Amino acid sequence: MLRATDSELAALLRQVPGSGGTELTESGPVRDLAALLERRQMSLLQSRLTSSLLQLGVQSFVTEIAAPLTTRVGELWQTGRIAVAEEHRYSEILQQLLRSAMRTDPAAGERPRILLTTLPGEPHGLGLLMVQAWLAGERVHCVSLGTQTPATEVAAAALAYQVDVVGLSFSRIHTPAAARRELGALRAVVDASIEVWAGGSLWQHARKKLPGAEYLVDFSDLAAAIKRWQ
Repeated sequence: MLRATDSELAALLRQVPGSGGTELTESGPVRDLAALLERRQMSLLQSRLTSSLLQLGVQSFVTEIAAPLTTRVGELWQTGRIAVAEEHRYSEILQQLLRSAMRTDPAAGERPRILLTTLPGEPHGLGLLMVQAWLAGERVHCVSLGTQTPATEVAAAALAYQVDVVGLSFSRIHTPAAARRELGALRAVVDASIEVWAGGSLWQHARKKLPGAEYLVDFSDLAAAIKRWQ
């Protein structure tokens, strides 16, 4: 289910690099798409989203449409303007579009090889899927484990799949202190040769950060991390 915490998870994607921190939920296309959802015009919503994806390409679609629209859907749910059924349908439509947009040939992927997941207690995966789709636009090879993978299993999978980076999402259901503890426990079991990237807006104001992990607040951070690695 797409809930308010899903929109918080999308905070990693909510700002476009160079936007000066302006949120995109007020853009015309996002407002129009949200209005279609409120009116339950789901076929038209799917058609408009598909057109936007084809027109913009996967990366711009994620940053300019999917991420801010997901945030807006969370706001609509919180205020009671849409029901659970509309949330579910929106989430399904978006997931289908993003999966269809991603490259399916693992051999086509470039390094770094990145494993994506969340730790136990973080059940929301739509933000991870948006990150994966954005990375597909960079032809970065991703291995997604979905959500709520125990730290020891993450460490084992990172070696088994020979990844260079473990990427984790943290929403604001965590406090910075709790997220830091979980991240520390993971860093302790992941092979030292593998980088750990922690994504989420909660890191922006975290006073203490864990050595041995890189913190990605928005897409400019993600783009910089990929460029640095390559």
